[in-house]
Amino acid sequence: MPTWKPIQKTVHQDARWQPYTDYQFAKNDTTAPLLMAEMANALPFYPMGFVKTPKDEFQLVAVQSLQPNLNLFVNAQGKWRVPYVPSVYRGYPFKMLKAETNDSILCVDTESKLFLPEEKGDKGQPLFAEQGELSEPMQKVVDFLQQCEQNRQATQQAVTALNKAELITPWSIQTRTSENTEKPVKGLYKIDEASLKKLPGETLEKLSQSNALAVAYSQLLSMPRLKGLSQLYKLHETEQQKINPREVDLDQLFGEDDDDSLKF
Repeated sequence: MPTWKPIQKTVHQDARWQPYTDYQFAKNDTTAPLLMAEMANALPFYPMGFVKTPKDEFQLVAVQSLQPNLNLFVNAQGKWRVPYVPSVYRGYPFKMLKAETNDSILCVDTESKLFLPEEKGDKGQPLFAEQGELSEPMQKVVDFLQQCEQNRQATQQAVTALNKAELITPWSIQTRTSENTEKPVKGLYKIDEASLKKLPGETLEKLSQSNALAVAYSQLLSMPRLKGLSQLYKLHETEQQKINPREVDLDQLFGEDDDDSLKF
C-alpha cells in the first residue's frame, strides 16, 4: 500500500527519485480514476464506469478488471498492455493531495523504491536544485500533476451533476467463475441511458454546459470495451501458467497511440 507524505524542502533537500520503468505499482488496481481531459484517449481501450468514494461521491474510472486486486492491463513484466496509460499513474511516485486547508500539496509515496530520501550519490534525479527550488525534471512532474488536479475538479463537478440528475445507476455485470457459475460484480455504476433520453431540454442543456453530457455519452460508448477484457483475462491466465503468452493482436483489439507520458 502506498504511504503518501508531503514533500518538504527542509526534510527532502537532498532526496532523489527515479522515474518508473514499469507499472508493477499498479498491478492490483481494479479501477483507475479518469479525467475528462483523457476520455477521448481512453475510450478505445477501457470500459468506463463510476465507483463510490469513501466520501460517498461517485467518481469516473477506467475499469481494469472485474476481479479484485487484479489489473489486467499490467502484464507479467510490469509493462502496460495497451498504448494509453491513465494519467493517475504517470506522475508516480508523486501525487497531489488535499491538505486540511483544502490546498493541493505535492506528496510522495515513501514506500516506493523509486523514492530515495537519503541518497548521497548520483543515483536518480534530485528533487531540489542547489538554490532550493524544484529541479527541472521535478518541476515538469509537478506541472503535469497540477494540470491533472485542475481537470479532476472539473471532472468531479460533471459527475456530481450527473448524479443530481439521477442518471447514475448500478451496473449489472455477471462474471463466470472457474466452477462455471455466474457471479455478480458489485460496486460499479453506469449511466441510465433510458433516463438520459427522457430528460427535458433544459436539463440536457445544463448538463452539456458543464461537460457532464460528454461524460455520460463517453461512458455509454465505452461499455462494449468490456468484451476486450476477456482477451486480457486469457493473456493473464497464460502468464500465470508460466507458458509463453499466446500472441494476440492488441493493435487490432484496441488501436494505436503514440502517448507522451506527461500529456493527456
